[in-house]
Amino acid sequence: MKNLLRIFWQRILELWRGSPGDRLSVIQAIFAVVLTVTSLALHYYREYQDAYLKETTLTFEKQIETLDGVQKSLKYLTAFVIEQRRKLQESQATLSSLKTEQDKLKPLIEADRQIVEAIFELHAAKNRATVWTDTAMGMIAIAMICIADSSRCHCFGVPCQRRASAP
Repeated sequence: MKNLLRIFWQRILELWRGSPGDRLSVIQAIFAVVLTVTSLALHYYREYQDAYLKETTLTFEKQIETLDGVQKSLKYLTAFVIEQRRKLQESQATLSSLKTEQDKLKPLIEADRQIVEAIFELHAAKNRATVWTDTAMGMIAIAMICIADSSRCHCFGVPCQRRASAP
């Protein structure tokens, strides 16, 4: 019984050290167990008091019937405790499988994060190169406009001659 309680509390502490959702589950489980045990203890205490007061007036047959009822109640309590232990073991198994899956997925997530960061870095470098290319293209376009405009006149310092057809 001491080993069972020790194992129970060790598992509760393991869950408690987990995430806040695990803590809430632990608090709910502890509250449910404490409430159930308290209710059962009060119920059995009242039955015990009633049985003790009536014991002087009961016959041996009625005492045996009372003990049979207590025995049935204890069997139900044992079944309840076994069921709660099974549910707790299932929860522990689920939790351990989720932690195992998390440990398996964590390297993949980290690798994906590194790939995304590398893509962003490459995009930023490409944008930096594009800015210089666009600036150079703009300057070339301005130079071409200036050259095209200057080709209309013979020379910048020499005025253009009028044509013969001009009035």
